[in-house]
Amino acid sequence: MRLLIVAPILFLHTEIIVRVLKLDISGVPESWITLEHAVGYYATGTVAYTLGDPMSTLHGGHNRCGLRSTVDVHPIIAVNGTSAAGKLLSAAPRLTRHNHKLFRRDRYTCGYCGGLFREHQLEREHVIPTSRGGKDTWANVVSACRSCNQLKGAKTPDGKVPGAAGVAVSRAGATMPGASSPR
Repeated sequence: MRLLIVAPILFLHTEIIVRVLKLDISGVPESWITLEHAVGYYATGTVAYTLGDPMSTLHGGHNRCGLRSTVDVHPIIAVNGTSAAGKLLSAAPRLTRHNHKLFRRDRYTCGYCGGLFREHQLEREHVIPTSRGGKDTWANVVSACRSCNQLKGAKTPDGKVPGAAGVAVSRAGATMPGASSPR
């Protein structure tokens, strides 16, 4: 069975522009490029694999022996390098004073009691409190309802507050050893 792939052709003021689909190494489409851009990837050796039969052959100059260079261009080329999916997964949105993205990420759910809340009922909560050296980063914040946020206070995930002794009660009624009691 033969795979027949036809590249899009744009007609622009009587010029015909043939496009090549550029994929990242993992196969995620990145953009439509011109034949000339595709040849640049072939020339630098960054084409990892191709799909489809060659759709065009570009001819270059002649070398000293009189041989002419040619490049067969395929309709779909995958290029070596960082994958677009990897870039998207590693990118973290910037934290702002408006926490819309954070609340959407957490699906409007409190990270402590698991309750579902409206946006105005949620707050940004630092898992490792900034007073304890925690950073204001995407990975160190979670959506929390006001009562859970106040109950947690400056405690770390293990429930400890520096210099505090005693037992604190969580929202579920369980005890958190080593934390101070709420007043």
